[in-house]
Amino acid sequence: MEYLVQQVLNALSIGGNYALLALGLAIVFSVIGLVNFAYGEVIAVAGYVMFAVFMVSGIEYAVLLMPVGVLAAIGISVALERVAFRPVRYAPAATGLLTAFGVSIVIRNFFVTLVATRSKAVPTPQWLGYQIDIGIARIQVIQILETSVTALALLLLVFILRRTNIGLAMRAAARDFDMVRMVGINANKVIAAAFAEGETLMQGLEELRVKESDRLAAVAAGLKLNGVDCTEGEATLAVRGVPGGKGLGGRPNGEGAVKTHLDHRIAMSFLVMGLAAEKPVTVDDANMIATSFPEFMGLMRALGATIEQENHDG
Repeated sequence: MEYLVQQVLNALSIGGNYALLALGLAIVFSVIGLVNFAYGEVIAVAGYVMFAVFMVSGIEYAVLLMPVGVLAAIGISVALERVAFRPVRYAPAATGLLTAFGVSIVIRNFFVTLVATRSKAVPTPQWLGYQIDIGIARIQVIQILETSVTALALLLLVFILRRTNIGLAMRAAARDFDMVRMVGINANKVIAAAFAEGETLMQGLEELRVKESDRLAAVAAGLKLNGVDCTEGEATLAVRGVPGGKGLGGRPNGEGAVKTHLDHRIAMSFLVMGLAAEKPVTVDDANMIATSFPEFMGLMRALGATIEQENHDG
């Protein structure tokens, strides 16, 4: 029995490390569909930066070096996304995998060639190695710390995904990244521009004309229908915003609802617009949303939207 309890405690400690690794891999994969095989090298960069700071500054407390490692991991991750992964975001999956392998090999050989082939130790406090007796088993302080950090990280991730705007954006991107661009989360400026002060000019939109429908024309028509002053070009869209959404929505010309062309992205874009418009925004069909993004209506209601769905016979 004593042996079993001891092994369970050890498993929780080691499993915490794997769980933290899995969190990072799962988030990246869910959003952009990429298995980041360079994830271990990102951690290696953080470790070597911590060691370099220790050698230069003489800091002997690992707790003070931890923020340095976290910032280094964030910095290298953002740099890799911008330089290596973003250019192949819409390429075949095999291209992304090969890119990840390539990044891993480059970083690994950089350290082997220019740094060293042996491990470098960062000093840790002695109290991390202390053992605590709990009944019939013993557990080290570092094992308690690993398990606690894992639990806190999981709780924090759940909070971010469910209670923050960036979490909502990540969940939406995991469902449909193109939809995220269309409904105004992060990359998309179309709807947001309708509520900005001054003119917003969006360029390089030619790809929107060759999707399932001519999304550029559909969005421009929908904006005009809801009172937004905009000018459509061949590959551009200029939107002159109305701060606070005053006067927007409500089908001002009595021409009916926004035509979605059975495109769930267009439907969701204008339903999101309705959150900030002074008057209701109506789309001609929203049934396709239930198939592409089943949680969308629930998320909209959670944000305070009032959604009325009409059934048309014939």
